[in-house]
Amino acid sequence: MKQWLLIFGWLFSPKDNLSFGINLQNIGPKLKTEDASNDLPLNLKLGFCFKPTILGDNIKAAIDVDVPRDNEVGVHSGVEYWANDAVAIRVGFERASSNRCGYSVGMGFRSSGEGILKSINTQIDYAMLSYTNFDPTHRVSMITRF
Repeated sequence: MKQWLLIFGWLFSPKDNLSFGINLQNIGPKLKTEDASNDLPLNLKLGFCFKPTILGDNIKAAIDVDVPRDNEVGVHSGVEYWANDAVAIRVGFERASSNRCGYSVGMGFRSSGEGILKSINTQIDYAMLSYTNFDPTHRVSMITRF
């Protein structure tokens, strides 16, 4: 089976504290197997992020809307607060469908390297999600920037 798809995204930041984004996922031909041919699950995402300047650069609020081709519209929102440059606290809410909605809470830790590793930054994030089929779900991720 051979398949290809495209994802198109665009991020626009008219000001340092304001961002808008659009993402179109799964652009491509039908998914073909031996027995069937199905459309890819085309999905449009629209997002908005705001960082209130009155609180410095420590807090941001975001909302995005999923508009799938063949499913209900979903809304995701959240707030992230960096207590300092190393520790973040996050809360969020999702309404993915009429029977799937709930909250998430999480935190993040980041550090910068020392010495010859000074240009390497590491971040570890944790989230607890209440709105999955496997209630609750715990997610851990690690990001390295260099």
